[in-house]
Amino acid sequence: TYQLSKEESDRLNILKYIAIIFVVYIHAYAVDIRFADGPVTLFLPQWLLCFENLISQTIARCGVPLFFLTSSVLLFQKQRDYHATIKRKIKSLLIPYFVWNSLWICVFIVLQNLRFAATYFSENHEPILDYSFSEWLALYGIGIDFPQPLDYPLWFMRDLLLVTLLYPVIEKVANKFPKCL
Repeated sequence: TYQLSKEESDRLNILKYIAIIFVVYIHAYAVDIRFADGPVTLFLPQWLLCFENLISQTIARCGVPLFFLTSSVLLFQKQRDYHATIKRKIKSLLIPYFVWNSLWICVFIVLQNLRFAATYFSENHEPILDYSFSEWLALYGIGIDFPQPLDYPLWFMRDLLLVTLLYPVIEKVANKFPKCL
């Protein structure tokens, strides 16, 4: 266990704000626009494409790892009861993850059944209601190959929950090899 000073806490907050900006840049990246009759590629000068790639696809990709880093610093700040931590994470990560994914799946199901919207929401041309059990699990990001959930931006919640489940193992490794990490 350790205590964070005010300065260290402020630095962590600054890192979180930078990570937020990075995540916005990642999601602002667009090379084409999808229409019903297919995607239209944006024409941008090469120098602008390179600059956009540098910012949105290279530098900004540090955003999510920064969130994981700050979470890990705070997780190991004090000794925690494993079961109490898991209970808290179920409330703060697992339940919202399943609720928002379920709502997004419902939105897709409704829109797949509206003729004017079906093309936009049926990329694989198979309605969600016809999915197999394993395909339904994949909609929630559950599977052997860690598929992305249908509500893609929530993948980090799933991964953060998995890391939290493994935190006693991670803590033992970190304590055994502190200079390697």
